[in-house]
Amino acid sequence: MYPIGGQGVQGCAPIPGAQGGGGGAPSSTPMPPRPMGEWIKTWGALASPSEGKQGGASVSELTEGAARRKALENCERQGGGRCKVDFVYQNQCVSAVSSPELVSTGTKYVSAATEEEATQAALQDCKAAGGTQCKSIYSACTIPFFKKY
Repeated sequence: MYPIGGQGVQGCAPIPGAQGGGGGAPSSTPMPPRPMGEWIKTWGALASPSEGKQGGASVSELTEGAARRKALENCERQGGGRCKVDFVYQNQCVSAVSSPELVSTGTKYVSAATEEEATQAALQDCKAAGGTQCKSIYSACTIPFFKKY
């Protein structure tokens, strides 16, 4: 409804096209009910080996602990020997960037809203650390899901 009648409002009129109002064409299809439930945020992690070259990752796990465990398992399965978790993220994207001349500083990890944003930021971090051959070696996004009640 909206006021009509000028300064000394004389009454109210229905908003044209509004549900249940008169002025516009009434909607013939009712709005569907809102789904009941909640968005579940998920976790990811990246692990690196103490020896070897291949690390491990996890994505879209339900808990931080599960993400850490899965990344370690994947790293060790890939032949990384003993591994450690280097980076954990939740409900976002991640990028890992490395450069051969930066072995002492290691891989640069950055999380952001998109893979592209994370990769650009990680490349900038790598170059700022002195990397001249920086390249993305991994990127992914955790995927939240809707749990219905």
